[in-house]
Amino acid sequence: MKNAEGRTPRELFTVELKILLHSGEKWMKNTATSCMIVATLIATMVSSAAFIVPSGNNEKTGIPIHLIETAFHVFAISDAIALSFYSISILMFLSIHTSAILPLIHKLMKHSARAARPAAGLCADLASAIFSGCAKNGFALVRPPGHHASVRQSMGFCLHNNAAVAALVAQTAGVKKVLIVDRDVHHGNGTQEIFEQNKSMPWTYL
Repeated sequence: MKNAEGRTPRELFTVELKILLHSGEKWMKNTATSCMIVATLIATMVSSAAFIVPSGNNEKTGIPIHLIETAFHVFAISDAIALSFYSISILMFLSIHTSAILPLIHKLMKHSARAARPAAGLCADLASAIFSGCAKNGFALVRPPGHHASVRQSMGFCLHNNAAVAALVAQTAGVKKVLIVDRDVHHGNGTQEIFEQNKSMPWTYL
């Protein structure tokens, strides 16, 4: 079986996987750079707040003018808490997002296509079994359902749009109308793209 471009599933997902690996590495580097820029800005603001006392200090004693006021104590405590959380978050980020994580991601993604194909096949077989009468109903225990995968691109940890595969198999078998209900907190952009021109395949997002 080949697609419109004449590529088999294996050829298609081999290419897609290489693109995902390259894009993922580039995204991580850009994200790390952006986070470090934001961290620098936060550090600048927190440091400024830590060393610049509201209303200044008494010129004779050097003690903050509002030292005895409750609002000043609240400011000092909140500033200390903010500085602590900032330091902890930076240390956590640096301990996780290092160059050592890239080989791990490559290792995890190496067999993703091989694991995703049976999931899509299961959904297709289930739809066929229900339509043919071999099964009254069914539940495909696969993860993820693939609602981010579109016609030409895999994204959002979705290599195949399993829900779309099942719906199209059912439609090809003779089912006139199929309803896809997506209750994920994320928008199923891939499913929308696949079926937005197909009037016989209504799709709703909850």
